[in-house]
Amino acid sequence: MSKYRGLVRIVLITAAPLVALGCGSSSSGSFVDYQIVAAGGGPLTAVVGDAFRLSVVESLSDGTTQPLSSGATVTWSGLATVTALPEGSSPSDSILPAPGDSPTAFWIENPEHLTPAQVAGIAYVLDAGTAANPSVQVSATVGGASTPAGSASATLAIGAFPTGSAARGQTLYAANCSACHGAAGEGASAPGLNNEPDHVAGDPGWTAPMLGFAARSNMDNDGVSLAATMPRWLILNGAAGKLLTTQDFSDVYAFLTTQHGEGPAQGP
Repeated sequence: MSKYRGLVRIVLITAAPLVALGCGSSSSGSFVDYQIVAAGGGPLTAVVGDAFRLSVVESLSDGTTQPLSSGATVTWSGLATVTALPEGSSPSDSILPAPGDSPTAFWIENPEHLTPAQVAGIAYVLDAGTAANPSVQVSATVGGASTPAGSASATLAIGAFPTGSAARGQTLYAANCSACHGAAGEGASAPGLNNEPDHVAGDPGWTAPMLGFAARSNMDNDGVSLAATMPRWLILNGAAGKLLTTQDFSDVYAFLTTQHGEGPAQGP
């Protein structure tokens, strides 16, 4: 859509975890080029609803990889960047990219909640599009005084949104969300999420993937920054002591579609 801007970000690589596939301090290989990898390991495959974290590593001549050197900077590109509107904004249309033939995937900036380092290299995926074998291209340029200048590109495959389990979602919701949004998603100190017309699971402007996006971007379905009290689920562990996954949010949404009831009226 016309209201979002395609930007790139330059982020200082600090002590955040990076994937180092087959590398070690004893490697005798020399630098060859850069490689984009999944920060959590595994294949470069995101599913709809993901906040998929990517990172860049150095490929060495002996076939191993190692993390970037201290002080390296990474500029991510290849996708548009959606910058959240300030809290309280009322846009006439959502600033989020509209679904189409190609997958809907983008970087974000939301300075009211998340720092540039916290969202660096995270591809948000809202839709797989209608084309066969959906994928997007991501790129990164590496610089810095202590590292060779270079770049890398990769294909990020897009898989289907996972089917939700209402039974599992009930447990997850009770542990992570009910204190603020009510036991049945009816709304309490935070807005209602259940299957009522003005709540998330009952609003046609929201989808199950959008719930996970909102929780991990701290912006709503219009691209407006959420209240400052909203947990930053992108970096905050859930009740089980680990980050909530797209499957978790799919399960929670499935539970919310079974729930009804109105909570206290919310303020403006």
